[in-house]
Amino acid sequence: GGPFASQDRVVDSDAEAAFVEEIVGAMPHLICHEFGRHVACAVLEFGGDEHRANTAAHIAEDAFRLSMHRYGSYVVEHALKFCTDEHRTMLSERLLSRPDALEILIRRQAGSHVARALLTLDLSIRQRVVSEVQRLAEELQHTRHGKNLIEDAMAAQARFS
Repeated sequence: GGPFASQDRVVDSDAEAAFVEEIVGAMPHLICHEFGRHVACAVLEFGGDEHRANTAAHIAEDAFRLSMHRYGSYVVEHALKFCTDEHRTMLSERLLSRPDALEILIRRQAGSHVARALLTLDLSIRQRVVSEVQRLAEELQHTRHGKNLIEDAMAAQARFS
């Protein structure tokens, strides 16, 4: 057991509930920490809806910068995978609010993880990511993360073609 043991039984005592609340309160410090990111990802994957929502709110405050961070990008990726549709939409809108957001995300190794996660969202977002990857394909094919992103984008394109 433990505070994240199952989706049905999130916490099993008041002490564990308080502990999880303390973790969520420390989320801004955990997200970009080498080991803290694992805790943040566990909250997103196994925590209750309220904990996911609070974590998504912390991420949304600086989603783009976190997406470019070596450790923060993993947490943003998890949020795009495990949060509610509403929170995923909010995060993707925050991420893509800059006109050059996708280009910057795609060119950076940390950002490419987040761009890959965006490929799993709704059709309009997938199409934007695929289009930008295609535009930058010549440049991207020279890096490992770029090659992986090209493959993922082409697979996503095949799904909506």
